[in-house]
Amino acid sequence: MLKKKLEKIAYRRLFQQLSQKSRTVSPYKIEDAKRIGILWNKDDNNASNEIQKILKELKQPNRFIHTLAYSKDPKELATSSAHHAIMVPQSIKWTGEPKNADALEFIHTSFDILIDLSMEHNLPLIYALALNNSRFKVSSNIDLYQCADFFIQTPSKEISKLFSQMKDYISKF
Repeated sequence: MLKKKLEKIAYRRLFQQLSQKSRTVSPYKIEDAKRIGILWNKDDNNASNEIQKILKELKQPNRFIHTLAYSKDPKELATSSAHHAIMVPQSIKWTGEPKNADALEFIHTSFDILIDLSMEHNLPLIYALALNNSRFKVSSNIDLYQCADFFIQTPSKEISKLFSQMKDYISKF
């Protein structure tokens, strides 16, 4: 019960911070984007394999791709790097705000498009989505309407199918 109350307070604080930010929304097609950010949860089913396939698909010369993942496993923090940041419970404040430098760098990086591929509510990833200053933010979680600009919902719990649908819809802009 205390955890739920703290989470509710954290969300309230996050949305207060979000209301004080201003940014210009510019829809971007994935194929035109030079700077792409991807949020994902390493604890989602088969997520690591699917993210690797997506990264290979997105890789192009002169394209910067940066990922931020959340994992419950504290050992994962050791694999964090500047372009593939990891957050674990020990590296996050109770408000959902990351404490590690790689995750903070991700939040402060402005992308052409920021894609949220997490399948479940995850406060640290929501924090990163909400406070990042990217030009265009895409998510599958309609509950986060304050945090993103475009939403794709899919009954599938597979990241690759979600990404494929996002790519198809965004290409129509």
